[in-house]
Amino acid sequence: MHDSNQESQPRQFPSRRNLSRHEPVAEANLAGQQEQTATSEAAKGQPVDLLSATPELTKTTEVPMLSAHPKIPSRRAQNREKPGNQSSLDRRKAKQKSRKLPLHFPSFSSKWSRIIALIVTLALLLLIIGVIWLWAGTRAVVVTETDPFTVTGRHGATLTLQVDREITAKENGAQVIESGRGREITPGEPVFTRVTNFAAASGEPKNLQPIERIGLANEQLLPGLLYTSVVGKHEGDRIAVVHNIGQDESPEFEISIIDIMYTQAHGELAPAPENLTIWVDGTAEIPQITKVDSLDLSKSISQVVITGTGAQVGPSDTLLVQYTVMNAQTGEITNSTWSGDKTPKKVQMSELMKPLSNELTDQKVGSRLVVLVPAAEADGNIPVIIMIDILGIISTK
Repeated sequence: MHDSNQESQPRQFPSRRNLSRHEPVAEANLAGQQEQTATSEAAKGQPVDLLSATPELTKTTEVPMLSAHPKIPSRRAQNREKPGNQSSLDRRKAKQKSRKLPLHFPSFSSKWSRIIALIVTLALLLLIIGVIWLWAGTRAVVVTETDPFTVTGRHGATLTLQVDREITAKENGAQVIESGRGREITPGEPVFTRVTNFAAASGEPKNLQPIERIGLANEQLLPGLLYTSVVGKHEGDRIAVVHNIGQDESPEFEISIIDIMYTQAHGELAPAPENLTIWVDGTAEIPQITKVDSLDLSKSISQVVITGTGAQVGPSDTLLVQYTVMNAQTGEITNSTWSGDKTPKKVQMSELMKPLSNELTDQKVGSRLVVLVPAAEADGNIPVIIMIDILGIISTK
């Protein structure tokens, strides 16, 4: 039997907190209590039932180990736990995995494979042939046939011809051997040509002086091959025409050299002088005097509008010119070669007004000048302004 006083006393057990912190101490205290209880029961002469004395301790109780300071997860860990978020390591692994994906190429049948291989082979063969052809072309010696004759002499002047080889029928026709920069020759427009004919066999000239043809471009002025050879060409061109003047059975070739002369001034615009009193439109096809300032009509005045590059004019030469004569007092045009058929005219230097002749001397072919001639030295005792283009030297004494 148990003592009632002993049973009424409540049993004391260590709390979970103390148990978790001092587990060895709690076990020692429990063992001491059991020993003390057994001693007191033995002293009373009662049997001791150790199992019934502590029935709660016979069961195994799992006590959670609580930390004094619970661990709070970091923000990176919280973000990683959220759905849709991946760490850099996860993304790197996914990227490496995507790189290792196998590549899938379209499969071709053996027939198409053979066709593609054939095309590639042909392309390579063509490339090799092209390279060989270019290499051989750079090493080949190119032999060109030389011109059958050589012409020397200034444009529009007396010419000489040297035959370098025999002239054959394949040289028949017209060819531009020197190019000019003047206006194009069209039917019905002014044209000025100088033609020299040579024997193709010997190169000897058939006319000592060039044959001049001045007028409007038509078949009456330029007969035969001359017309078809000149129309469509430009002033300043030199044309060589080879034609047969004999029979087909016994050909006799003739070489005609045609110089197409300029019908207006050609050169560079001259700078205007500081004391400019006469203004001329030097760029117009038909030049005009646009303004006349106050002039001293008692003395001669000259002004170069265009500077030519041709031969130099002598005091006794015969010139081919275009000109306009204007009354210096009223501004009225009294004479002009640019009116009517616009064809150039021949003039003798010795027959010109003395102030005009003096100003033209030593000027170059292609030049354009404006000259004021006082009334005392002008024809008709009226002061005149003369605008003149030097187109060529017909003859020299």
